Amino acid sequence: LPPNALFSHLTRSLTPTGNNSIIWSTEKTSTASAIDLPFIVETTPLCIKAGCQTLKQYQMVVEFMFDGVRRAYDLQIIYVMKVIEQLGTDKALELLEEASKRQGVIIARAMRRKLPKDLSSIEIGAEVYRRFMEDAGAEIKIHKRDESSVTFLIERCPFFEAFLDVGVDCGMFLNGLCTHLTLPNIQATLIEFDEKLRVEPVLTREAAEDFCLERVFLAE
Repeated sequence: LPPNALFSHLTRSLTPTGNNSIIWSTEKTSTASAIDLPFIVETTPLCIKAGCQTLKQYQMVVEFMFDGVRRAYDLQIIYVMKVIEQLGTDKALELLEEASKRQGVIIARAMRRKLPKDLSSIEIGAEVYRRFMEDAGAEIKIHKRDESSVTFLIERCPFFEAFLDVGVDCGMFLNGLCTHLTLPNIQATLIEFDEKLRVEPVLTREAAEDFCLERVFLAE
């Protein structure tokens, strides 16, 4: 398992052994394996950037990143709610969607320099989605995959927690905000790589302990 995937998807399953290595296991197998901790922290980009030396340091970096994104979205959501009061829901969300699309183009420009070469369109789509969400500190994993789509399961999400921070009725309004705020960012990024790439919500959580499902796919 690549170091990035290990830390992104299996952090909750990591157990320090006390001898400078860690134990991990995947959902598909009950087999546990020992991995040299210095190798992981030295080869994971986020660890390199943050100067992590231990698993605990890595987990702290992820937590700080998550909280930073959540606080930034607190302000953005409060601002959106104020604009809605002034301009009405339709106009406010229309402007927000336009801004989100513009940001997506900027994100795509930065990602293009970092993506692995020789990926298929759906692999690019999945990688773009993964990087977007993980860069924000979200906890995600692949729920389902086939030749033309990849469905992700989102567990802890800074965007959702920001909605809770500002008192948004998530059960009723979250899907609308995700549709006009987060997904347009991702969609605008995807089409910079392939105009047929799409992202759509499959399941939207109603409580913090729930999860969301979002699908990246190739349109016909």
